[in-house]
Amino acid sequence: MKLTEEQSRELFRRTGNYLKEACDRCGKPLAEVRYTRRGEPGEWCSAECRDGVAVSAPTLKAAAKKCLECGVPLHGKRSDSEFCSRTHLMRHRRRTQTGQNCENSGNTPIGKQGLMDDQNSGPMNTLTPSTQAL
Repeated sequence: MKLTEEQSRELFRRTGNYLKEACDRCGKPLAEVRYTRRGEPGEWCSAECRDGVAVSAPTLKAAAKKCLECGVPLHGKRSDSEFCSRTHLMRHRRRTQTGQNCENSGNTPIGKQGLMDDQNSGPMNTLTPSTQAL
């Protein structure tokens, strides 16, 4: 909000700063740094005053997130990562799929299948010429 001339002079007498605007929510004088919203009128002194919610920096970064399996902080990982390693991802998936009809994952080893039963009941040489072709 715009300060009146009298308010600006009083502020100058008290602090030594001649400012013409104040936060629309708390009334704190605004200097160089202002928080705004595109397409909306108003200027605020902080993101907390603008949004009405306290925003803490660690909740926005992946550094605050922890592995869902072991609880280790995910420093240096992508912001959308949920596990510290592929091992913990697979362990978490297997634990959550127990009791359900789960499919084989890409890491499931192929088991021994054994030999197939003989399906050819006829002779082994199937390339003998037929009598009609002669």
